[in-house]
Amino acid sequence: MIGVSYPDRYAVEETFQLLKVPWEWYDPAKEYDVVLADGGHRPRDDVPVIDISGDDIFREVSETLNHGLPHNHEPTVDLALDRLRASLREHTLLVEIPPVPWGYPYGMALTHDVDVMSVRERRWISVFGAVYECVRKGFLADAAGILGAKLRLLRDPWNFIGDWIGLERSLGLRSTFFFLPSRDDPGGKAPAIRAGF
Repeated sequence: MIGVSYPDRYAVEETFQLLKVPWEWYDPAKEYDVVLADGGHRPRDDVPVIDISGDDIFREVSETLNHGLPHNHEPTVDLALDRLRASLREHTLLVEIPPVPWGYPYGMALTHDVDVMSVRERRWISVFGAVYECVRKGFLADAAGILGAKLRLLRDPWNFIGDWIGLERSLGLRSTFFFLPSRDDPGGKAPAIRAGF
């Protein structure tokens, strides 16, 4: 059994929801194969300890899941869990059935956060702002395309959902779309804060 002596209960529980192995909060009266602890929470001397104070995987996993990592291109949580698995294997038999396809180190979910569906739904001030930025950067064809779409003369250059779905089908993939709700309408039974501005 793995014992854990760590001050942030939420971070530990969140980590072990992903690491599918049995564990419990450290109890000095019980026997453990190994105890995970930070430097300030040392168990008995006769118990093997993995001191995570130099590589606080619980904090890393919790912060990544709850705050994200902008512009990150690595499976940070999976890599942290792999380090934890390697440490645990030095002290105990680790039997886990990870939720990933057989033969792959991690899984990935394709998602799209959609705030704006099309040029046509935007106010003119927003459209002029986009046109201005295109002209300023020298993208005259893009500026003309945005204006043409707003006037319903050209295909909407901001509406690519059909293209994304076609691409996914051609690759045998599926994704999830998350849409920003309208102002004052957060969606069914959702908190009001989820509504758009």
